[in-house]
Amino acid sequence: MFAGWTLLGNEYDFTTPVTADIELVASWVPIPEADLAAPDVSYVYGQVKPFRVLIEDAAAGSEVALRVGGIDLGSSAVAAGVATFTPSAHLGLDAGTHTITAIYTDASQNPAVVKTAEGTLTVLKDATNTTLDATVASRDGGKAVLSVSGVVTSTVGTIPVGSVTLMVNGSAYPEPFTVNASGEYSGEVTVSVPADADTVALSAAYSGGTNYQRSEVQQTLALPAIQGPGDPQDVPSTPKNKGAGPSALSNTGAAGNSILWLVGLAVVGGGVSLLLIRRGRKSRAAAAETAVAAPTEDG
Repeated sequence: MFAGWTLLGNEYDFTTPVTADIELVASWVPIPEADLAAPDVSYVYGQVKPFRVLIEDAAAGSEVALRVGGIDLGSSAVAAGVATFTPSAHLGLDAGTHTITAIYTDASQNPAVVKTAEGTLTVLKDATNTTLDATVASRDGGKAVLSVSGVVTSTVGTIPVGSVTLMVNGSAYPEPFTVNASGEYSGEVTVSVPADADTVALSAAYSGGTNYQRSEVQQTLALPAIQGPGDPQDVPSTPKNKGAGPSALSNTGAAGNSILWLVGLAVVGGGVSLLLIRRGRKSRAAAAETAVAAPTEDG
């Protein structure tokens, strides 16, 4: 950069009268070189980080303007050879690489002097975490109705967008769940399960996206038993009589005395006798009550 004329190494004063031939020498100073403090800046999508531009031999009052991925971040005065830019929020640039352009202007000495330098910003995909909470709403034979819900979150704290695919025993359910503006997903699905199965293996996989990594979670869900028409029912049983009380035949007497009449035939003195014997509960000894002799042929 041109700094003026000198005579014998001193700045020449053009008001001095010229009385003889003189030789003036042009004076030049180097143009400051703009250089990015971190030409290969990288951060995770959603993060906010400052950008710093280093300027060597910066003139007083010089400024640096910064543009990142086509977004103008304004101008910053150079202080102690550094111009710093701190965005108020994340720039919203998608994961990938973006060009950083720094533009140096020597405003105090020569506004026409402009120097540029470039660097690269790398935006990384943010890691995610997916949760799964499934319950069995009902089961009928080889079908089960499941209530499914969960949340997808990111490490930095922005809300992931995309969808979640449910896997049932290794097979994908045909309709994915859409992640809403709060990062949540939910729904009810009807799936096929073996009739003799007592558990079902589930997994929920967040698809990831332009700015988010994929994530997955597993859950083993217990299934209720199938209630069929042939299942045994609880039938009240009739308690057995263990002899504590009298039987129907023994409760035929009065005043608590049961009477059992035994009828038999006995031969007495060449005739036929009919024996009637009464037994009482209180008296265990048998007594003959009446003997009736049948008439013989003699009369």
